[in-house]
Amino acid sequence: MRVDESDVSAALFPGQGAYDMAALQAAHKEYLEVAEVFADIDKVTVEECGRSLSDVLFGASPSVNDLMADEPWVSQLTILGADIAA
Repeated sequence: MRVDESDVSAALFPGQGAYDMAALQAAHKEYLEVAEVFADIDKVTVEECGRSLSDVLFGASPSVNDLMADEPWVSQLTILGADIAA
């Protein structure tokens, strides 16, 4: 099967180097879908880790250094949530 170039698309998912806390917090306030993604992640983090990722990210303004110094799941799930929300 031949694919016409106009039918080709690509998806890019940001990694740790593309993380921007201010942009994520702004998107969380502006778009319900972003809040919904993190609400789903919170269900798991509360059960598995004893605290909500949203409380860590949106209750204060942690720096990237703060996130990296926290438990490893915090930064990794933050990036995952940002990827999914995007």
